[in-house]
Amino acid sequence: MRKTWRQLDGRDFLIEEVPVPDIADELDRLPPSTGALPPGTNAVPRTASLRLDLPPAPRTARADHADAPPMLLARVTPPDRAFVLDYQGNIGTNNYTFQADTTYYVSGRLDLYGTTTFEGGAVIKYTNRMGADLWVHGPML
Repeated sequence: MRKTWRQLDGRDFLIEEVPVPDIADELDRLPPSTGALPPGTNAVPRTASLRLDLPPAPRTARADHADAPPMLLARVTPPDRAFVLDYQGNIGTNNYTFQADTTYYVSGRLDLYGTTTFEGGAVIKYTNRMGADLWVHGPML
């Protein structure tokens, strides 16, 4: 996986790229897709594109937008079988190394003991809920 930071339209984006041949065997083991959208459907595309279409920048919460409608969140039931390409979810809690070529997801409080190593290039993503954080109880490298 290759990761690069790019500034587009005045915003910073982390671009993660995986060559399809590197994951082809895993993709071949997935069940057939059942969620394809019909052509012309007014929805977010779910396929790769050579054209970069950025979503609009999010509005910031300000007092003059108090009458704005509330933000809606999507929810989906995960399939029985899937291939996660985005992040590593199982993080050890003792003498752990965050590797340079890996993205990690933290959804709540994570207590780390022993020596915790952060390699340059490791990416740690957090949920937007309160309390998602790392507590390092030992030396960091």
